[in-house]
Amino acid sequence: MRVLTLSVLQFLQNNGFGTIDQDLFWEKLGLGRDGLYISDLGASQSRTTRPNTGYSIYCRAKDDLTAYAKLQEVADFIRASYGVCNLPAAEGYTDDGFSGVTLMPPSTISNNGQDENGRVIYSITGQVYYSPTTNTPDPPVPVEGEAIAHRLG
Repeated sequence: MRVLTLSVLQFLQNNGFGTIDQDLFWEKLGLGRDGLYISDLGASQSRTTRPNTGYSIYCRAKDDLTAYAKLQEVADFIRASYGVCNLPAAEGYTDDGFSGVTLMPPSTISNNGQDENGRVIYSITGQVYYSPTTNTPDPPVPVEGEAIAHRLG
């Protein structure tokens, strides 16, 4: 199974922004838990454009300034990552990553209101363009006898 936003979350984990299911969450942010939460944004797909997915990343922390600063750090990192890259499979969740990915620069930070404890939840939105192929490992190198047998037919 391939889930683009889970691969983005794994990319954030690999770059020191937290740990999946501890302070990085996919499609849910538990009540009272601090961290970053990513969700898919639905949109129609045109047949003439490269496949893409929109996302939102939300942040809640012990206080509003910490949440804002953390999300700004993530936004700056994604902006600095602009360009074609590969996204990893989400360890323990997905089998394949994505190749030929372009993480577009995200939006500025938005205020989404307060949670039940009066803490502000901030968010950014972004767009990811990707290739419809997976990150598959290189084909295995045949052992010497197999290579000779293959060439001899």
